[in-house]
Amino acid sequence: LAGELAGAAGAFVDLDEPLPAADARTPGTDGDGSVGETPFTGCARVSGQDTAYVIYTSGSTGRPKGVRVSHDNLLRLFTTSAGLFGFDEHGVWSMFHSAAFDFSVWEIYGALLHGGRVHVIPYATTRDPDAMWRLVRDESITMLSQTPTAFAHLTHAAARAGHPPTSLTHVVFGGEALNPAQLAEWAAHYGTDTPELVNMYGITETTVHVTHHRVTDADIHDPHPHGSPIGTPLPDLTLHLLDEHLDPVEDLTVAEIYVSGPGVAQGYLDRPALTAGRFLPDPHRPGGRLYRSGDLAHRTPDGRYHHHGRSDHQIKLRGFRIEPGEIERILLAHPFIHAAAVTLDRTDPAHPQLAAYAVLADATPAAPATHRELHDHLAQHLPPHMIPSTITPLPALPTTPNGKLDPAQLPTPIRAWHDAGPVDGPRDDIEASVAELFTEVLGVQRIGIHDGFFDIGGDSLLAIRLMARVRRVFGLRLQVRALLEAPTVAQLAAVVTETLVAEMDPAELEALLTAEEEHADGSHETAPEKRTA
Repeated sequence: LAGELAGAAGAFVDLDEPLPAADARTPGTDGDGSVGETPFTGCARVSGQDTAYVIYTSGSTGRPKGVRVSHDNLLRLFTTSAGLFGFDEHGVWSMFHSAAFDFSVWEIYGALLHGGRVHVIPYATTRDPDAMWRLVRDESITMLSQTPTAFAHLTHAAARAGHPPTSLTHVVFGGEALNPAQLAEWAAHYGTDTPELVNMYGITETTVHVTHHRVTDADIHDPHPHGSPIGTPLPDLTLHLLDEHLDPVEDLTVAEIYVSGPGVAQGYLDRPALTAGRFLPDPHRPGGRLYRSGDLAHRTPDGRYHHHGRSDHQIKLRGFRIEPGEIERILLAHPFIHAAAVTLDRTDPAHPQLAAYAVLADATPAAPATHRELHDHLAQHLPPHMIPSTITPLPALPTTPNGKLDPAQLPTPIRAWHDAGPVDGPRDDIEASVAELFTEVLGVQRIGIHDGFFDIGGDSLLAIRLMARVRRVFGLRLQVRALLEAPTVAQLAAVVTETLVAEMDPAELEALLTAEEEHADGSHETAPEKRTA
């Protein structure tokens, strides 16, 4: 537009105080609007290489860095993706996201560059799924952009409203990894064809979006998901999966994503060292540049990519590197679960543990049986070191203003789902002592004698801690294997009793049995007679 506006007069409008139309002044004109003697020199010419905007992102370092994106970077985003969406003047785009989040760039210019309409969603509405769903319907939104976490809340609202999304043509996911299983409830009500459900992997440093994947029923119901399907690169971009030597890896090998093409941004504002470390010369294309994303993915033989989270978001626990997204995918494959998140719980700094948070599907009780079912489901699909020590039920996952999961707002994990409910209490002194040891080690308020140690937060290290206390209290040298074979309070108490009896001196055991028999006989002799009516 700069070329067309050069030489034109610019209007000045004071938005603070309403003025009569005649009081509006145009630089370079007299009050009556005629051209005065002071010439207007026009706007400065802007080239495609000039910076169009700077958006700050904290990324993995936590220190904000401004990403410089050029006019050419921005314009080609829409020219290259036009064939995938069919943009036109009839589009009504939701601006759901903050202008500080680059998803908003897609929402604003996707509408304005094609003569469509962008509806700016009030912040309060973005926090209220029911109000948001009404707005989508009332304003005839056609292009809805959502993070998967925000869309999970909206799906519930849509189900409550019971009205189909007649205007929607596309729902575009971005901002965080999509697990297609999260869309099962939506697909059950509305299918996957209208609106199209599109997953677009992207990075601020590569101008919003990098790939395009239309989500299918097969994705949603895949019994063995391996990564988040992100599809294929936009037509003018290339994805490279490279090892630490910048050499390509074979198909199906998980490696770091590097992006090349005209979407790669100019770099970081006033951060030359950081720019040099992330925006690299392309060794395979003279003069080209690569952006090193820090994200992991694998490529299938047919050229489609699956995202595996960030290399710096992996959890290292007891020597194992764990990708939380893999655990979340297994949880979401269970019909009890509507949304899930997995983090590292450092409540006890000496003993960090995996903690899962789950939003239960409608009518699923937060009961011990549900917890056991979920634990068994995880155990069927994951190795022991990837099974969370806790699964905490939540009404909804907390989100940031941009709709992403907000890990800082996740509550302290709970280790049992039945602290407020009835439990089967101990039947003798040994069961009472074992139950007390369970509560001390697991950090729960109460425990039933039929509750399993590993079902309510126990793991291999806590098992060692428990058995050390069993040895100290009872004077027995039981091994951890005993707990693996007898994981409930009642079962372990039985093992303790049997071991105590086996280790007793025969004379001591005989005396104990004799005393018990005499006590029983005395109880019968002194018992009151039954009254008859």
